[in-house]
Amino acid sequence: MALFAVAREAAGKANVNRRASDANDPYTRFFLTARLYVAVLCFPAIFAAVAYFYWVAKATTYPFEFDYGEGIVLWQAAHVTRLASAYASISHYPYIVFHYPPLYHLVSWMVSKLTGNLLFAGRLVTFLSTLALSLTMGWIVYRSVPARAPKLAAIGGAVFASALPCGLDNMDWALLMRVDMLGLWLTFAGLAVFIFGRTIAMRYAAFVLFVAAMYTKQSLIAGALACLIVAAILNLRQAIKFVLFTAALGAFVLALLALATHGQVVRHLFLYNQNTFSLRRAIRLINENIQLILPLLAIACAGALSPLTDAARAFSRRRLGPLRARLLKSSYRLALFTFTIHFFVSGIVSLTVGKAGANSNYLLEWNLSACTLAGLVMTSLIWSWKAIRLVPEIGRA
Repeated sequence: MALFAVAREAAGKANVNRRASDANDPYTRFFLTARLYVAVLCFPAIFAAVAYFYWVAKATTYPFEFDYGEGIVLWQAAHVTRLASAYASISHYPYIVFHYPPLYHLVSWMVSKLTGNLLFAGRLVTFLSTLALSLTMGWIVYRSVPARAPKLAAIGGAVFASALPCGLDNMDWALLMRVDMLGLWLTFAGLAVFIFGRTIAMRYAAFVLFVAAMYTKQSLIAGALACLIVAAILNLRQAIKFVLFTAALGAFVLALLALATHGQVVRHLFLYNQNTFSLRRAIRLINENIQLILPLLAIACAGALSPLTDAARAFSRRRLGPLRARLLKSSYRLALFTFTIHFFVSGIVSLTVGKAGANSNYLLEWNLSACTLAGLVMTSLIWSWKAIRLVPEIGRA
């Protein structure tokens, strides 16, 4: 019996020592702290995202239009398989301008053959594009995190990036049969393929996606421009090839559409679709948007500071080699740098909101780029938090 008592006492001391050791173990302390932090961050984000997509999915089945623009897009989609009548001269009835390239309308028409309802099909395409866009943004953040970083940082940043768009005021466009969400998903898919593509063929595939985005909505050019800028820093000769390829592919598709519409597609997209532009209106709407997402923009600008500093230093010293090497070595740096460029390019393109008839959907790409940058910043914070917690403990050891 005495032996059993001694054994119990030894076991009790061992448990106490192990608990004390665990309390002082920096890895355990970090894991518990970071896990709780990420849980506090992720659970509300996941709840908000689920509620948002439930709301959008429920609205998709509403049998009447939410916005007058849906009626125009519905008519366009119904006639998209007869391009000559869709892009007809506006000198005779029905006097409708086909404002956009036909990709979204064609996809909606194809889906309607499965659903039996064109309005529902168009909204379903928008809903699925929005869901895919959110997941793509999360995947970009998750995939950019190096293998040596804790998975917790990758997961936390990815969930944060995926859920952030659900809180944007102008994401109510996901309810509508409109072209924006499909084009934005194609843009962000192209950015993802460009960043993580390991071969030249994958980079060319990214520009195919950018051309598809532009043939969904012609103002979606920021993704292609951002990647061309990054490509020029990495390899100027290859960037020139990308420019020529993108221009040739876009011109080829436009030529086919011009032949099918007797040249009317050019008139609809570039002549009939011209509206008066007001810089004052653009500044007012952008200012209203900034007021709505000021904390998000602050995080995005904080994330963009380091890439801009690196680029400014490299160009001022006329030494792009070190910058190029850092971007090629780290997928995280490449993603952060690419989205920094995209953030500023899409911000410039968002000035088109000053066009008469434009709405907050013209600011969506800029806002979504800020969401992705914020997700990358959040990942870095969680990742660096571990390093900060570990160093003092290791130093005392």
